[in-house]
Formats: sequence, structure tokens, C-alpha cells
Amino acid sequence: ESPEPVSLADLRSALARAVAEGERGLERERRHKALLEALAEVGYAPLDVLETGVVRAGRLYVQRLDERDYAVEVTMDKNLDMLQTALVRVVGDSASTQQQRLRDSERETEWCGDHAGLRAGLEARGCTTTCPMAIPPGERPVRVVPLAHRQSDARKVAQPQARHTGDAT
Repeated sequence: ESPEPVSLADLRSALARAVAEGERGLERERRHKALLEALAEVGYAPLDVLETGVVRAGRLYVQRLDERDYAVEVTMDKNLDMLQTALVRVVGDSASTQQQRLRDSERETEWCGDHAGLRAGLEARGCTTTCPMAIPPGERPVRVVPLAHRQSDARKVAQPQARHTGDAT
């Protein structure tokens, strides 16, 4: 008795979905590596809380190697197509003096230049991103984000072996 012919359409469809999901995952990994490399080019490294560059809930905190008071919160969507950044103060409290607001605005202006370098670095790696809004320096108060762990004095430049573990919320 000969076996009945079996339709492979469902199996082919499931295989195609699995291949497509795998390719999307590889592309996310490539884009995340490009992000870490581009950040390193402009002098930023992940804070110790995310020492390996793991992204949780779409947020990554990075700090310029010569900076102690400020960090940058990098928010990304699941596919790393949308990039939003905000300078945050990691020391002090939310009450600001005129002198603190001036320093915040100066540091935001510096970040704007670094942000342009970051986007150029991403573009050079074949990653185009959208930035949904640009807020001029000094227009809004800099948020204070008390991070429990900060970069040590012996900071390392962002390492590309980082991985993405969560979706943006």
C-alpha cells in the first residue's frame, strides 16, 4: 500500500515565518551593535547597571567617559528604528538653581552635537533612524535619574557583544 500524499503547505508556511523572525532578530542584533559602536565613537559607554549594554524595556543609559554628573537615556523601539534620547542628571535633586539650569543647558547643547555624531555613526553602519522630536536645550528641565550604579573610574568603551532583551514600552 502506498502512503497518501501529504501537503507541505502548512510546514512551508511555518518554516517561512520562523526564518523571517530569525532574520528580524539578527537585524535587531546588528542594529544594537551599531548603536553601541556609534555611541563609543562619540565617547559614550553604558553605565555599570547595564555594563554589557543590555537593553531593558527599550532604554539604555550611557555616560560620556569624562562625565560624572550626567548620562543620556537612549530609548528605542523594538526594531531600533526610532531613536529618542534625553540628557539626564544622575546626581543632585530635582530642585535647580539658576547656575544648575545653566549647566544643564550647556550640557544639553554638548549632547546635541554628540547626538549628531551618533546619528552619523549609525548611518555609516547602514542604520537609519527617526527621531520623533527635538527639544531645544534649556526648554525643559533636565530630569534627575538616580541611578544606583555608575561607571567606575576604569570605564570601558561600549562592547559590541551586548544583546537586546526587551521591547520598548
